Amino acid sequence: MAMLMRDEMTHSNDNGGKIKKPRKN
Repeated sequence: MAMLMRDEMTHSNDNGGKIKKPRKN
């Protein structure tokens, strides 16, 4: 589960963080 969540987070970051909370870079 953690892996999936991480994947979604990275994807959201790539998309500008609109799908999920953007990662703090």
